[in-house]
Amino acid sequence: MPVVVKLSSQRQLTLPKALVEEMGSPSYFEAELVKDGDKRELVLRPGVKMTLAEAELAYGKHGLTREVLTEALRIVAKRKETRGEG
Repeated sequence: MPVVVKLSSQRQLTLPKALVEEMGSPSYFEAELVKDGDKRELVLRPGVKMTLAEAELAYGKHGLTREVLTEALRIVAKRKETRGEG
């Protein structure tokens, strides 16, 4: 069922609560731009937990190195610790 979502002036999408709940209420999404000729579609998938090796395989083709991924994981862990989520 297609739904309309709002793109704010800060380029943030607001997703309807029911839609997010239907996807399992993920905190993170994987976004992909799918091109078919002149047609462009944005596809959102619930983010999944990956090992560093799996993330390197999935995102290496986009130029993200093991070092970048490791630093991103360190930042996320630090934020969780700061919030008391860790």
